Amino acid sequence: MRRPTERVGLLALAAPLLLFADGILRWVDTVTTLGDPGSPPPHTTLDYAAGSIGVVATVVLLASIAAFGWLAVEVLRHPRLSERLSVGNLVVAAVGVVTIALPLGLLPLGALLVLVGLAPLSRGSQPSVPRD
Repeated sequence: MRRPTERVGLLALAAPLLLFADGILRWVDTVTTLGDPGSPPPHTTLDYAAGSIGVVATVVLLASIAAFGWLAVEVLRHPRLSERLSVGNLVVAAVGVVTIALPLGLLPLGALLVLVGLAPLSRGSQPSVPRD
């Protein structure tokens, strides 16, 4: 069985990368046309999910949401893990969340910022080095 630090490290890496993959799939889907070249793009989630790339992107998005939820539960269960995050890491992650929330189509960039912000969680426990 994995230790909490290993599990949190994998989740801190997987959740933003899944969100990044979802953003890239959505970008690819807007560039490629699956139907008629003159047809308008889908306007609802159900319309979007009807396309083959849309189905994959929706599954990846749901997996990302589940991974973020699991990560939050693990950090709440083991509060010492949150001590690894500095104020700078929290700011970078918050900027990533704001970037994701903006309606500018910058989901992959926001996901990478969240990944950078959560990077200290993905590192294993580091032994203390005596200072001279």
